[in-house]
Amino acid sequence: MMLTAQDHGVTDTQLETIRCALEESLRLSWKQPQITVDEVLQDHEIEKHSELRSKFVVAEQLAPLLA
Repeated sequence: MMLTAQDHGVTDTQLETIRCALEESLRLSWKQPQITVDEVLQDHEIEKHSELRSKFVVAEQLAPLLA
């Protein structure tokens, strides 16, 4: 998701916020469900938000195939 966000052109501040959300989700993955795409993008004023959301959904679907 980080590479997708960076490729989309989000600002450094937004990228850092997304990174922190993903790290927190990973840290608590043993006791809570996986973070959703909508939770990652929540409360961010990202240009073309729906386009980035679509890219995240595709990346999420490809991840198991690449693992």
